[in-house]
Amino acid sequence: HDARAQEFREFRMKSRTISIDDLVADPGNVRRHPPRQNEHMTASLKRFGAARSIVVDGNNIVRAGNATLEAAKAAGITKAVIVEADGKELVVVKRPDLDGADAVAYAIADNRLSELGEWDAAALGDQLLALDQGNFDMSALGYTAREVAELMHSLDGDRSGIDADPQIDKADELRKKWKLETGQ
Repeated sequence: HDARAQEFREFRMKSRTISIDDLVADPGNVRRHPPRQNEHMTASLKRFGAARSIVVDGNNIVRAGNATLEAAKAAGITKAVIVEADGKELVVVKRPDLDGADAVAYAIADNRLSELGEWDAAALGDQLLALDQGNFDMSALGYTAREVAELMHSLDGDRSGIDADPQIDKADELRKKWKLETGQ
């Protein structure tokens, strides 16, 4: 039990409770959250409670989970637990009260509700372009070189830095540049 007690003490040193109002929605978030998504997420939080984490940077700006933050506020959640982490450990939210039908329903809701968000294609394109110019390894973003090329082509061709011609024929070049494997 000494090892568990030590782990608990270490966790307590890495975590603290703050007001949810201390968290700042990302002004550059490229994901849009239509009213339908917000309404359903709020209802889910009221039904199941908080059961997922969001990611904030050192300035408490939400980098992942902006819709969850918005819905949590609407659901009346006023506190947030901050867990200091360096990305080398997975942060897990344990909810022993979720079991049976509630556990199944929560899993469905969690996956479905994220599908209701929409991309701001122009803002996403701008951010991908900025990352690309900084030689960022694009393979970690979940996009294939072809998908990025198609997105860039679908945007207004006269924007600075975007070639109006299709980039599909440049897939091999882009795949090498972004360090992607075929089929990623």
